[in-house]
Amino acid sequence: MFKNEAITICAGRWDAGAFHRALDVARCLHDASLWDGVSSLALCDPYALHDRLFGVRHEPIEALIPGVDYVIRPAKKPRDLDDLVLPGGAVVAAACSIPHVSGDPDRPAIPASTLGVVVDTLACKGSYVVEFCGIGTVAVWEKDLAVLDAGAVETLPRMDGSRLLQLFVAQQMVIRSQRAQLMQLQREIAEVCDAHAQIQQELTEQVDYEAARADGLQERLDGLVAELMEEGRAPVRPASLSQRG
Repeated sequence: MFKNEAITICAGRWDAGAFHRALDVARCLHDASLWDGVSSLALCDPYALHDRLFGVRHEPIEALIPGVDYVIRPAKKPRDLDDLVLPGGAVVAAACSIPHVSGDPDRPAIPASTLGVVVDTLACKGSYVVEFCGIGTVAVWEKDLAVLDAGAVETLPRMDGSRLLQLFVAQQMVIRSQRAQLMQLQREIAEVCDAHAQIQQELTEQVDYEAARADGLQERLDGLVAELMEEGRAPVRPASLSQRG
């Protein structure tokens, strides 16, 4: 058994027929041990999912992609800030419809299951800049995102062409993001190397100056000792440290 109230629809129609189909899909996920029946389950377009499972195509439940076709959000304890940070280049999907924050009120919302890539982490806890496929870059909250795990990649052979194309575009965005990060790191390394070379040059100049100064003092001391010896007042040389021991 599972809790009906744990099931929500994150995209598609919201009528009674959609909810009945959502129950059928949820039951399949539960029977296949893909959902525990208690955690929050959000389904993307139950009509389309139901048709894939029970229609002519009759796909197995394992063909549904977690994070794209459905999102499971188990209850979690509060996490530290370090745990909240998603890595740059992480492939994500919109877990629900996200208002397109672009300054244009007529711009349509980003639909659920749209693939994207994390390109930056904002100062606000749990918020990110995500570049969505075919839409652009948008600031969103982590709670509105679903991270695609390795399990999603394993379903590639059962994905249709449009989904493969979406994932290909997402991977290209990942490469572009990582390339930009690499170039930034290279610039930072070059700056550190320049600073290190400057410090090394300054230290070398300081050592040369101190050595020349020591040589000058030694010459003056040797001259004074020679003069005293000529006058018969040669000083007693102080014992070296090794001799004192």
